Amino acid sequence: MKKKRYLITGAGGTIGSALLDKLIQKENITVCAFDSDEERLFNISQKYPKSKKINLFLGNIRDKERLSIAMERVDTVYHCAALKHVSLNEYNPFEVKKTNIDGIENVIESSIQKKIKKVIFTSSDKAVNPSGVMGTTKLMGEKLIIAANNYTGTNATRFALIRFGNVLDTSGSILRIFKEQLNKKKPFTITSNKMTRYFINIDQAIKLCFFSLSEMLGGEIFFPRMKSFEILNLAKAISKNNDPKITLTK
Repeated sequence: MKKKRYLITGAGGTIGSALLDKLIQKENITVCAFDSDEERLFNISQKYPKSKKINLFLGNIRDKERLSIAMERVDTVYHCAALKHVSLNEYNPFEVKKTNIDGIENVIESSIQKKIKKVIFTSSDKAVNPSGVMGTTKLMGEKLIIAANNYTGTNATRFALIRFGNVLDTSGSILRIFKEQLNKKKPFTITSNKMTRYFINIDQAIKLCFFSLSEMLGGEIFFPRMKSFEILNLAKAISKNNDPKITLTK
């Protein structure tokens, strides 16, 4: 039986590494872990020192040639690599464009060239009516991924996307920020007492990744049913205090 070969861009990130953890539990597969961060790839190698199921590729999705090499003989691509930190994105929009837009174009063109069967892009609910750089680039990425299904010609490559809400306890997430502020005995920073967010946990996110892969035909936007809660209530839960110290940033 032919081995199935997966490529994960941003394989060292929260979603990418969780996908890798689940995929290598399957039989007859190889996972190509693609990331621009040397330390994150090193951590994967240390976590699975004897695994023959993982190939580590150091590279950036901005580099189409390197990306194309990593896609050799790949069946499925999970595109998770992105610049996502909102405040940094606002200050560095040209760099964000190179990764979040040009990088997706490279993923699309390389996937078609290498005759990848399925490509899934992990997007964000911030792509809906975006007000900032990150959300705007995610929206453009979604548009490119959907349009790519009309760009393949006779090629069988199909593209779909997943639109996540806030994934709890990921890098840069409000939960981690609150935990750090609590440990340092600093006030919680919130833009508004009325702020709400949609959240899912990492297990729900990975289940959606596998569901989307099995159900996609091309052009779909998959998103989970998410629960919304007030950020102020999250601060109360983290601090175990009904009246935590709050600093409003706006």
